[in-house]
Amino acid sequence: MKKMIMSFVVLISVCLLASCGISPSASTAVPTHPAATTTTGTSTTQPVSSDVQPIASAMPPRVHLQVGTGVQLAHFYVTVTRAELHTVQTPPAGMTYLLVTATLRNTTPIGRPLLAANYILHDASGKAYYPHTYSGAPAPPYGVVKPGATALGPLVFLVPIPVVQTHYTFTYQWTGGLAQASWDIVI
Repeated sequence: MKKMIMSFVVLISVCLLASCGISPSASTAVPTHPAATTTTGTSTTQPVSSDVQPIASAMPPRVHLQVGTGVQLAHFYVTVTRAELHTVQTPPAGMTYLLVTATLRNTTPIGRPLLAANYILHDASGKAYYPHTYSGAPAPPYGVVKPGATALGPLVFLVPIPVVQTHYTFTYQWTGGLAQASWDIVI
């Protein structure tokens, strides 16, 4: 009897130790919408919960948009209105300029800063490009934007001359990366 009680205590201890490895702050996954699968030879569909998204994550939510669409992010309503290759000055050999025109409307009752660090461009391989500044260029949307005001300006990126159709992702992120959205650009 004493051995049975001792075995029971050991079993409970092992179970408690095993459950200590599960963190209450770990991401929990829930289905966002069930996918449908069809069994061969039948036309019935059955929900499958393989399409899941984490509830909590260390990564900020990302939104992918097309040029011409806008989104509310943190303190600004951001729209990328145009993206085009453009010669603004003589670029280095094999390079050209990609102009991304963005409007950012401050939707808060106080002035909010915009920094060069809020913008980044990635090519299909993941290489990052940062806004390029040069003398005589139109003012990029940097600085403090007054409440209700809209900052409009081109962001200039020095990129390789595309030989074939090239895909880029332009990303605006609020300082600290807590909110971000990306626009798909094809040149």
